[in-house]
Amino acid sequence: MLGVSPMSTTGSRRISRQQPGFACEGKECRKRKLRCDRQRPACVNCIGTEIACKYIDKRAPRKPKENGATVVSLRSRVAALEQQAVHRNSDDHFPEEDPSPTWEDLEHLSGTTATPTVASGRGPGNSVSLPFLPTLLHATSSSLAPGSANGSSGDDASSTLLTDLVKADLIHIFFDRVHPTIPLLHKAAAIAWLSSSEPLDDYRQCLQYCIFSLAAVYSPFAPRSLQESLHRKARAKIEDLDLLSDDLNTCKIEHVQSWVLLAFYEFAASTYRQAWLSAGRAFRMVHLMMVHAVDAPSAIQNMYPTELLSEIQREEKRRVFWMAYCLDRLLSVCHNTSTTLSEFTVMNRLPCPESDFARGVIPQQTFLSEAMTATESLSAFPSGGLNAMTESIVILTISGRAHFHKQIAAVEVLYGGATAQAAQQFASTQAYLRSLLGKRMANLEKNFPPTPEDPLLTFCHLLGKATEMYLGYVALEDPLKEKTPGGSMRWGADEEGIISAGEMLRIAQEQGHLGYSKAHVFLPQVIYTASAKFTLFMQREIPKEEERQAREAWEGLHDSIKVLKEMSETHMLARYYIKELEQKVQVGMCPFTRN
Repeated sequence: MLGVSPMSTTGSRRISRQQPGFACEGKECRKRKLRCDRQRPACVNCIGTEIACKYIDKRAPRKPKENGATVVSLRSRVAALEQQAVHRNSDDHFPEEDPSPTWEDLEHLSGTTATPTVASGRGPGNSVSLPFLPTLLHATSSSLAPGSANGSSGDDASSTLLTDLVKADLIHIFFDRVHPTIPLLHKAAAIAWLSSSEPLDDYRQCLQYCIFSLAAVYSPFAPRSLQESLHRKARAKIEDLDLLSDDLNTCKIEHVQSWVLLAFYEFAASTYRQAWLSAGRAFRMVHLMMVHAVDAPSAIQNMYPTELLSEIQREEKRRVFWMAYCLDRLLSVCHNTSTTLSEFTVMNRLPCPESDFARGVIPQQTFLSEAMTATESLSAFPSGGLNAMTESIVILTISGRAHFHKQIAAVEVLYGGATAQAAQQFASTQAYLRSLLGKRMANLEKNFPPTPEDPLLTFCHLLGKATEMYLGYVALEDPLKEKTPGGSMRWGADEEGIISAGEMLRIAQEQGHLGYSKAHVFLPQVIYTASAKFTLFMQREIPKEEERQAREAWEGLHDSIKVLKEMSETHMLARYYIKELEQKVQVGMCPFTRN
């Protein structure tokens, strides 16, 4: 009867709508979400399709419901505790100093040199007790140094200390903190072979040590000696692979992945020169493996090595290429050098969304040229999310094109081709790139705002704003500006630029609320771009009506150093840029005093 609850005739117990037992785990029931009659030893669905009926007798416990406010609070707490742990493990950290001078202090500091500092919050009043810190790595850290008392080398110690528990911890840290911003590997497949007790071949051993090295950088409990020991082991393995054979065709994708990860490790924890050289070798390995032609048309496939690869393996090849491609442009634009990997010879589709890749479903993506000419973002997918890796590729391609055209213009000046027509073409190209970037950034800011929980999306926003600044810089340094009608646009002295740089700094500071352990390796570089904007503003003649912007620039410069110092424990690039900024942040740099 309608309106009557399903009770038994006695009214004592409710009749369950489900059959007793558990639904089978086979392809025909739970995975296809079909109703199972739960018969044993085989259900009707599995009998009808003649497949094995698999079932379990114990249901997994349900996960507790998450309270949004509680989760945010716990994440902030974890970030604070990890920062304390990282500080304790650091061999060399910044000493405590007095707070940096404010704008009001300038008139009292005239004629002196003021070095901005930051209150790090690590004094006695802010100390946090960590009684639960693991002691395994701390107790054995002394044995990791080369020539230790027990006679074992650091490399041997790294091998003996990689117990199953330590490996599991490093694997978890890698996929929790590194993989979100460097999504090279298929997570499930990589975890399977990394956790396996089966012996690994030389290529996977090398990749394993590169993964562990990078994970140790972002572990709050791994001492620096362990990081360096794992790094030495990884470099020894990868150098051995380089000399394994004289045959150019003797190479595996794990070799390229190892070089890319090793370069990222060295940008995070080693020296800039070593990281630069490793990145160059990664680019040459990309050429050697021909991973730029994974989706080459059938008419020319005989020009490239053919392999029978699964869709997941093909996607991993695409991803290692695109990661090297992004790294190439980050370095070339920053240091005004030529790119190694040309966008005009790429025959790869863009990477698929990470959620699809993790499930083993590889939907066909567009090519870069199609994404560049689209009027709307093609990296959004039906579930409402965003493929931040694709957006990063497109934004870096825009900056790479601007950089390329600037170099071409310089060559034309050298060869005497600096005509009004060439200047007009250069100006129109830069205007087109600014329009292209403006559309993509408008789509990002409207539909996909930055969030600390998604470090790659946050980096994508910062990268877009940094590219806007770089396009302005290219226009300011236009080699053909003498031939350009009306001259070039101003970049270093506009209020809009200071506001944009301040917005970049705000987004970076929000990322720090959950700690910088998940931040992109090159986040310090985009912060430095914002600080360069502040610096250029301060280095010119500042009229009285722009004094407010000058104050904002001065404060922004100090805040940039503060953020970089907070990142310096886990980001070598932050330490690299701090040295440059601290030389610029002097009272003498400020060209005026407050009345």
